[in-house]
Amino acid sequence: MHILGREAWRVWSRALMTLGVLGCSFVFLWTFAFIGYYSSARSFGPSPGHGWTVSLPWTHGYYGTVQDKQRMLRFEDWFLPFLLIAAAGVAIRQLHEKKEPWKKKLF
Repeated sequence: MHILGREAWRVWSRALMTLGVLGCSFVFLWTFAFIGYYSSARSFGPSPGHGWTVSLPWTHGYYGTVQDKQRMLRFEDWFLPFLLIAAAGVAIRQLHEKKEPWKKKLF
């Protein structure tokens, strides 16, 4: 089966790798955005008057609410599925290239 003049496995492997890499990059950059935001907007040390009593991960001493901490940790949970999607794309590519070594282009 050909999609747009290419074999279907090539299209799927490239699509999965692209989706996985873009998703991992987005989650990685968004995590750093949250770290930067909370490090600049929160006080160093606990501030019970504002409700900032929980130490936020990766901020080295800045405190926030329980919801802030959960929001930061939620992005960790999204990294693994995108990594697995990219790995599936690589696995599809390796599976088919391994079976057809004569089609490899040598430079």
